Amino acid sequence: MLLLSPELRTTPLASANTTMYSITKRLPKLAGLAIIAMSAACSSDRVASPIAETSNPAMNVLAPASPSAVMQSAAVAPQVETPAPSSGRFHAMAAVYPSNAVSFQFTVNPTVAQSFIVGTHMVNFPAYTICNPNNSGYGASTWLTSCTKLTTSITITATTWTDANGRAQIDFANAIRFYPNNSSQLPAIYLRDATASMSSYGRVDYCASIDSCVNEAATDTTLATQRDAATGFLFRLVRHFSGYNVWA
Repeated sequence: MLLLSPELRTTPLASANTTMYSITKRLPKLAGLAIIAMSAACSSDRVASPIAETSNPAMNVLAPASPSAVMQSAAVAPQVETPAPSSGRFHAMAAVYPSNAVSFQFTVNPTVAQSFIVGTHMVNFPAYTICNPNNSGYGASTWLTSCTKLTTSITITATTWTDANGRAQIDFANAIRFYPNNSSQLPAIYLRDATASMSSYGRVDYCASIDSCVNEAATDTTLATQRDAATGFLFRLVRHFSGYNVWA
């Protein structure tokens, strides 16, 4: 049997072969990591898929767009000291809003897709999803009922604050509801609460009044809250406007 001398066992050729073997052995693992990284990168840009499949068109809706995607095209809503008189809910609720409440107004063209940054939060309106408030009705019994879509611009007032527990809250003065468009889209709200976005318990509840909030996803799974710890947002679809807050 031929034995290699110590000198031969440590030649550059032997080292190169060892290195080649080590790299070859690791290639499958490196390739796997590359595929995972590419998949993760692509996942944030993928087209939203249906989050429910039922016989009711109102329930067959797409998931909301990611916060990053909404931020790219969102316009900044200006702050206002005294909202328009038509903002009925604001004037009715003004006496109970906390001292740190700030109001914003923005005008939506319901025939095109638009997004708005409201303080530190956001709202996204796909085209043809706002029901005409003059004849659509309003209330829990109407949330899944089809409606005539609004085609003229509407000005919306939103008041935001942080509650005693440090949780984000937003209250919309307009009593309007939404119904999916022909692309199965609904509006969505995005509340920024970095701490709650990292909690598996964090969610966005509907608040008929400041101290009366419910988890709508308990009876309508399409309204389940999603969380994005990278941007600090909790977000979900909405079927109507009034108030929403973060619960964690």
